[in-house]
Amino acid sequence: SSDSTIENNSNSRAERIIWYRESSGSVKTGPFPLDEVSSWYERCQILPSAEFIINDGASWIDVKIVRPM
Repeated sequence: SSDSTIENNSNSRAERIIWYRESSGSVKTGPFPLDEVSSWYERCQILPSAEFIINDGASWIDVKIVRPM
């Protein structure tokens, strides 16, 4: 498999913008389009390649940088 060579790959595939939403049951869904996530957080600063952790899809709890693995 080529999974072990991803870290040596500079493909745009490794720079995908991934948006996740997490329910109260810690079940992640997504990815979602940037426009859709931005509409959820109009007053928040949206960063590329960021993972949004959302409580019940309402409260913004934390944002984490998603790095290629």
